[in-house]
Amino acid sequence: MNTAVKETEKNTASYVRGSRTSHKRLRFFRPIARTIIYLPPWVWIFFDVLIGLVSFLLAHWASPSYYNGLPIFYSPLKLGLIFGFFMACFRHILDSHDFVHLNSVSRILGTSLISTFSAMAILTIATTWTVHDQVGRYIIFYSGLFCVVLTVLFRIVTRGWVARARHLVVFVGRPSVFEEMNARIEASFSNFFLPAFFLPVTEKTPLAEFEAELPQVLRTLNPHEVIVEDHSQAANWVMDHYLEISKSGCLIRPYSRFKEKIFGEIDLNTLTDRQLLRIHGFCTGTYAGQWDKRCLDIFLAVIGLLASLPVGLVIIVLMKIFSPGPIFYSQKRVGQYGKSFDIWKFRTMRIDAEKNGAVWAKKNDDRVTPIGKFLRLSRLDELPQFWNILRGDMAFVGPRPERPEFVTQLEKQLPQYHLRHLVKPGLTGWAQIRYRYASSHEDTKTKLSYDLYYVSNYSLAFDLSIILRTVIAMAKGAR
Repeated sequence: MNTAVKETEKNTASYVRGSRTSHKRLRFFRPIARTIIYLPPWVWIFFDVLIGLVSFLLAHWASPSYYNGLPIFYSPLKLGLIFGFFMACFRHILDSHDFVHLNSVSRILGTSLISTFSAMAILTIATTWTVHDQVGRYIIFYSGLFCVVLTVLFRIVTRGWVARARHLVVFVGRPSVFEEMNARIEASFSNFFLPAFFLPVTEKTPLAEFEAELPQVLRTLNPHEVIVEDHSQAANWVMDHYLEISKSGCLIRPYSRFKEKIFGEIDLNTLTDRQLLRIHGFCTGTYAGQWDKRCLDIFLAVIGLLASLPVGLVIIVLMKIFSPGPIFYSQKRVGQYGKSFDIWKFRTMRIDAEKNGAVWAKKNDDRVTPIGKFLRLSRLDELPQFWNILRGDMAFVGPRPERPEFVTQLEKQLPQYHLRHLVKPGLTGWAQIRYRYASSHEDTKTKLSYDLYYVSNYSLAFDLSIILRTVIAMAKGAR
């Protein structure tokens, strides 16, 4: 045991020497960074409402009409609070009240623009109905401009504080379990995380050695989080000493929960019966009675059908010119509880695309027509599915429906695959905005991890977030 402890002391000392500057900064900035990272959502909402209010008042100061002393027939304070409230709601829907959001400056700017423009649209409509269009266009414009600038500056300053006190994570367990996650963290969140420290614990590691090594690591490194391998003897010991370890100020999480929090996916390799029961219970209980979701689906389907009618007519004309043959394409798909239904799309492949049987779609698929490639990139080929949503075969948000030929095969390869059929399939979904087209077994496994995350974390706000992000993806031409 003494030899193991000395080896751990040597490793931690070497780690500290290798990141001496970072640890000096960490000691000073850590309390501030931890406070920022774990602020509850209502605090972020308060700041966003305040930014909206200040922006609206500044817009009056900058407006020529208000500056010249012309009378107004509304309360700038009340309308400013309404503007800030809606802006904060949209930002919350887009998950911008999460420290992971701070990692990307482009995402900060994108969510700021979308939330501000959405709040501006609601304010414009509301004031037109209630105060007879007394809020001038200059005030609306300057409100949005000031709001975007202040919101982005506030987030970037916050991002700077968090980045200067980067996380230190200790992985406890077999290093092979954490290698893939560690590589993804280094690739995506290098601004926020210090290089992770590994405390190897295997089935052959004596428990007495681990009991002596972990306290030594906590004293020397004072990590931000301790991530423990699921279903290991280390996890059992940590749970037995949870209160004692928490006194050091670090957070303790199992590997699966940490991955779910950071990457928004469920780890299929560590999915337990308890988690399966959570998913089953959720879907057969509260989810089945979500009338608000069905109302949203009907409303969006009707709006979608009406709004897409002009675009659909243009697509039909282009297909008649450049891709002779049937306009629409129907195909059997597996829906909720394994029931089959006919899904409708604009045809994007050649007529003889599956003359040799069903095959996976793939990148740069030569069966896709030129007009079909554009329709797929823009997702316009999915427009006829508004009819499927109106019929109740599909929801607006949910796992994408798969073909029966592939479902039979995938359920044999992935034991958890049937769980995605507990909910209605969707026109768009969490997996669609997080991952590319599934063209292989591994892609399908990855997308399944996102689908099950959606099933177990469903909320109306989550649905709205996915819808807004889908709009962003369509604007970028992503798939």
